[in-house]
Amino acid sequence: MEIFVDDTSIGYVKGNSKKISATDLETTVTSQISQQIGTDIQLNEEIKAKPAHASKKNLVTTDSIISKLKDNVTYKVKAAVLYVDGEEIGVLASEKEANDFLKDFASQYISEDANLKDWEFTKNVEIKEAYVDKDKIVNTDSIRVKFTETRLEPTTYVVQSGDTLSGVASKLGTTYNQMMGDNPNLPKTLYVGQELNILLPTPYISVRTIEETEEVTVIPKETEQQVDNTKSSDYKRIVQQGSDGERKVVTQVTKVNGVFESESVVSDTVTIEPVKDIVVVGNQ
Repeated sequence: MEIFVDDTSIGYVKGNSKKISATDLETTVTSQISQQIGTDIQLNEEIKAKPAHASKKNLVTTDSIISKLKDNVTYKVKAAVLYVDGEEIGVLASEKEANDFLKDFASQYISEDANLKDWEFTKNVEIKEAYVDKDKIVNTDSIRVKFTETRLEPTTYVVQSGDTLSGVASKLGTTYNQMMGDNPNLPKTLYVGQELNILLPTPYISVRTIEETEEVTVIPKETEQQVDNTKSSDYKRIVQQGSDGERKVVTQVTKVNGVFESESVVSDTVTIEPVKDIVVVGNQ
């Protein structure tokens, strides 16, 4: 059998087509290279086996031909391609490395003592496995640089009463000089209800977190006064000793990159009903 890599002859191997097939050789070569480098691979070339006559001195063993094949094939490696809103950001060595990076990147905005209910990226982040040339694989530092880049993105601000351009800049988390430098055509005179279309430096990707907070507050007890017309005016007796109640308010707080965005009350529950004081006083 004559063995080829694509159309290039590699050598002759002892045996016939019943004992040796191109599929078996390809499987063996792929398996051995995968074990050697520690990840799955996909050969770039096709291994072929064709019946042929050769002198005894040109015949080699199956192990020898497999070794030659490994030296003469190229391959792609299985990796994880990271996409943000459909845009390819980079390639990491494995799906696990990609997932670990995403969790680590998000963790900088997650407080350890926060009652975190959920978190998400503000853009659609996907990990897709693919076979790529190994020189396409980058380290997580280069992905982090891309994630932390700022880009000018449009935002609309509606002018409120008392607003100034410097005040608007402060509200939007930037400075007056930065805002005017990025938006030289902004009007100098503002009026209430005016819409300002502003280019704002925005992180390429942000992390939105949803946390829950619990606040327990006291419900003060009330006092009910009852009048006994048979008793003197200096008469006073407590007939029921009251007690304060308690209320538990659960609030969901949404933050973007650790900065407050919004909040909403999830539940407002009276956990202990207050009991009123009842006092009897005289009226004579």
